[in-house]
Amino acid sequence: MAVARTGKARKSANPAKPTKVGAAAKRAASARSDKAARSSKTSQPVPHISGQSRDPAIRVILLPRDTNKHGTIFGGVILSYIDLAGAAAVSRVTAQRIVTVAIKEVVFHAPVLVGEAVSFYTQVTRIGKTSVTVHVDVESMRGDDRVAVTEAEITFVCVDKDGRPIPVERIEHINPI
Repeated sequence: MAVARTGKARKSANPAKPTKVGAAAKRAASARSDKAARSSKTSQPVPHISGQSRDPAIRVILLPRDTNKHGTIFGGVILSYIDLAGAAAVSRVTAQRIVTVAIKEVVFHAPVLVGEAVSFYTQVTRIGKTSVTVHVDVESMRGDDRVAVTEAEITFVCVDKDGRPIPVERIEHINPI
C-alpha cells in the first residue's frame, strides 16, 4: 500500500498513484513494536524516540541507470540502500564490525520512479547478545506526496576479525539521539 501524508486507507489500482495511510498501516506499526517488546530475554532495551521529527538514515535520488526493463527502479538497488541504511542505524548502537546475516522480510508496496528523492528511515527494533535488528521504511517524494514504497526487517551481527560472532558492545551517547 502506498502512503500520502494524511487521510484514510484506500486501495489503489495504479501502484504508481499514492494511497493514504490509515488504520492498516497504524496496526502494522503497532504489531512491529509489540513484536519487539516480546523479543527474547537476552535483548537489551531499545530507546524509543517520540515527538521528534524523523530524519532519514539515507536519502538518494535514483537515476536512469538504476531502472529495470519496466522503467522503474530495480528492486536490487533499493535492497542495497536498505542494507546501507540499516548499517548506518547499527553504527549508532555499536562501533564494532558488523555483517548482514538476514533480511527477514522485504515488502515492495509501490514502484520508485526515475528522479524521485527516496528516503530510508530506520528504527532499531531489537538488540540481542550478538545481533541488532533494524526496521527500514522507504518513502519516495512524488510531487507533494510521500509514498511508502518499501519496508524491510534486517539483522546484523557483530563479528571479530575472524568473522566469529561477538557480544554487542553498546556505544554510550552523551547526548541521546
